[in-house]
Amino acid sequence: MWPSYVINLAANAGRLANCARQLDGQGIPWQRVDAVNGWALTDAEIDRVYSQSLNAARGKHPLVKPEIGCYLSHLNTWKQIAEGDAPGGFIFEDDFEANPKLAATLEQLSAATSDWDMVKLFSFDPDPKMVWQKPLSTDLTIGE
Repeated sequence: MWPSYVINLAANAGRLANCARQLDGQGIPWQRVDAVNGWALTDAEIDRVYSQSLNAARGKHPLVKPEIGCYLSHLNTWKQIAEGDAPGGFIFEDDFEANPKLAATLEQLSAATSDWDMVKLFSFDPDPKMVWQKPLSTDLTIGE
């Protein structure tokens, strides 16, 4: 199975403990990645990574500092995955709730890499519209 990373602010020890309980409970090895605290970013740091005008043209709404910090945390984690030995990795924010089949899902995704680059494991939409689908197992389908 590819490595799993949990993005977590050091001050959120309770969230990290919840993540550990869920991942350890399913035998999923993982490591903590220190999150970027968006509230602590200076205006100059934000200007280096975020364009208000580009976001206004392409985004749905202006980003607030915590969202920018979250995106930077993901970028830092993607870099760790790219520099690592595994061909991929899984990123979790520290407020997830794991499905009981998470370990099996990660195993299947680690083995089936030819049809996708990124997978989102959650949606609020109970019936998302798919233009393409491929079963990975009898109970797991990926698609877009």
